[in-house]
Amino acid sequence: MRSRFRTVSCIFICLVLLLSCGCAGRTANVSSFTVGNEIRGAVEVDPSLHRTDAERLSEVTSADGLALLYQPDTGAVCVRDTESGRLWSALPLAGNTAASVLNAALVSEKGRCYLNTQDHSVAFGAFDIEKTDNGLRVEYRMSDSRAVLNKDEAALSDGELYLRAAVEYTLADGALDVRIDCSDLFVSEGFVLETLSVLPYFGAISSDVSSRPVDAQEPEDGGNLSEEDGEPDDAVPADSTAYTHDFLLVPDGCGALMYTDSEDASTANLTFRLYSDGKGMNYAPASAGYFGVSSKNAAFVGVIRSGDAAASIRAIRAGSNSDGLSTVYPEYSVTPAKTEAQTYTYAAPYAGMIDISYRFVRDTGGNPVSLAAACRETLIRSGLLSKETRPENSYPMNAAFVVSVAGSGAVTRYAQAEDLAGVLKAKGVTQLNLILEGALSGGLYQAGGYSALRSAGGTKDLSDLCDYAAAQNFDVYAAVNLLAAGSSFGAATDLAGEKQSRFIDNPLSPYISSAGKTRYLASADTVDSNTLRLLNRTKRLGVAGYAVTDAGFGYADIGRGDDASALRQTVNENLKALSSQNRLLLRCAGFGSLSYADVITELSFAPAFPESAAYQAVPFLPAVMHGTLVYSGSAANTNSLYILELLKCVEYGAAPYVRWVFSGQSPLFYELNYSEISEFCAKASEQLGDLSSRRIVGHEKIDEGVFGTTYENGSIVLVNYNNYSANVGNIQVPPYDFLRIN
Repeated sequence: MRSRFRTVSCIFICLVLLLSCGCAGRTANVSSFTVGNEIRGAVEVDPSLHRTDAERLSEVTSADGLALLYQPDTGAVCVRDTESGRLWSALPLAGNTAASVLNAALVSEKGRCYLNTQDHSVAFGAFDIEKTDNGLRVEYRMSDSRAVLNKDEAALSDGELYLRAAVEYTLADGALDVRIDCSDLFVSEGFVLETLSVLPYFGAISSDVSSRPVDAQEPEDGGNLSEEDGEPDDAVPADSTAYTHDFLLVPDGCGALMYTDSEDASTANLTFRLYSDGKGMNYAPASAGYFGVSSKNAAFVGVIRSGDAAASIRAIRAGSNSDGLSTVYPEYSVTPAKTEAQTYTYAAPYAGMIDISYRFVRDTGGNPVSLAAACRETLIRSGLLSKETRPENSYPMNAAFVVSVAGSGAVTRYAQAEDLAGVLKAKGVTQLNLILEGALSGGLYQAGGYSALRSAGGTKDLSDLCDYAAAQNFDVYAAVNLLAAGSSFGAATDLAGEKQSRFIDNPLSPYISSAGKTRYLASADTVDSNTLRLLNRTKRLGVAGYAVTDAGFGYADIGRGDDASALRQTVNENLKALSSQNRLLLRCAGFGSLSYADVITELSFAPAFPESAAYQAVPFLPAVMHGTLVYSGSAANTNSLYILELLKCVEYGAAPYVRWVFSGQSPLFYELNYSEISEFCAKASEQLGDLSSRRIVGHEKIDEGVFGTTYENGSIVLVNYNNYSANVGNIQVPPYDFLRIN
């Protein structure tokens, strides 16, 4: 049984010292200027600088079945799988393209400037290569003028376009790590580095069969590769042509595949902004920084390990660009900025690390779940995901009870929540995470207040509920808005100095109260003080943990003077503090927060962009997390056909999730469906509970409305979304049901 009273004094004191040390100096200076219409960056292009020449490659190092190669006259790198001979290159091996190692966009008073490493550095011989331990460091000095590149940096005049950027490659632990220290970037006076695209053509898939090259095989001397070293008849294409199962992996929802051999204008050129709220015609939010390429039975998955709050993932299908290449890559908004009319306002640039890990997979069979295993390994090795597995038969139901909308009146009293927990127990639900939403001061709009609500029964009833839950081995989570400020004094500001705000939805609207309420977005310092007050004022309530509702999104949209990366780092520091002695439930958490979480809710199982033959959703994130974390999608009973949402939980290996109230005014009234839902959850727990510690190793669409999920022990779970029975071989799956095959 959990202790009702927790010892937090030591951790509280340490937390005060830790967080107070980081409070100073977070707000950056803000500047602005009027942008002209000039476009700079056009130079004469040498096509040979934009592709890899297999005859010129030299080996840097090799380990764990991989070899790191580079081309001395361009500095571009390749990774070769020494077992299969597969070559992954930063620049394509054939074709007349505009490929480069880095693309940079800069802004000045005269207008915009576009630089790339191949035309503005390599073409002038303005780069240096240095071998390092297990890798290579390439420094590029970029400009549209040779005369400028011949100058010392200290002698550059205002208005002379110049950018210095160094890329460090390390081959370690079966992966290629790519790092850029943004504090070491140098931009000439009068220019602002707006965005930086990193390896935008790494592993790009060509749509031109006639230009398909043969694979480059390992030279016997470990040095240069020559044409004679290849084996054209048996070789795997190094710069792969699109095959049936070739795809780009993008972070849409829980993962989506952009097939490269199909056309779909609505998903041809997409951008996914990490931790964003915004959705547009060609851009959408993403909760985790990953991407990948799969072609001809081999693949890689990239994971953003640092700088994620400043990052977007861009994906382009061949046909939507002039290169005939399908590619996916990270792009960083190095400088927080916004443009209104012709006025460009910006803050201090991101000065941390850009850190991306590329892990390679052979023999994928076109199975996207194989990339999930590689992603999970990267996260574990990077300390971003626990290597521990969940206990067997750990299959809880996540049930959220809305206690109060605005804090002044209760729609679910603490005692009523306790009663319903007992009913669920009697219905066979033996594992329950009870999430109390709007249970503290301010209700759903809580901002800095952490007292139990008198209208819901006060401290005594809440403590009694927690005591009952602990006796049943249930966990109670108190929902909190960590990024909400109670007043403008603690609010974050945008680049113009305006106070930032965020709209908090009311899930009971329009039946109970209004659609929601606008709250100020907390500054980094306010997030620190929110955490300190939360730990101090709730330590006697007896809750098992906290459900942080707002830590997984919104950073990319705020345009802060103290930038999104600073806020992201602050939030993670506070989540770490909260998780040190309490259980932690997070809504839509990114990779940087997974190591602190016990439960994740409200993952988006549906993609933001429409599915088609060219674009399909897959359970990538569930395959990454299954066996380690408890996770859920959206609340099932918010859909009138809640059985479909419950079946999606089974298909994706997720815990069932519901949101209830005790008020008959709302369609979320528990009496409308608690009996059927609890029976479904009890059945799923009984039949699938022992799979909770197993990894997902396969997923496929078997027929229309019929899907199969395979686990590492060989078990297959079939899900039928149809209103009629489905035959899978000689097995019949009932309508709106699931069936496990051991």
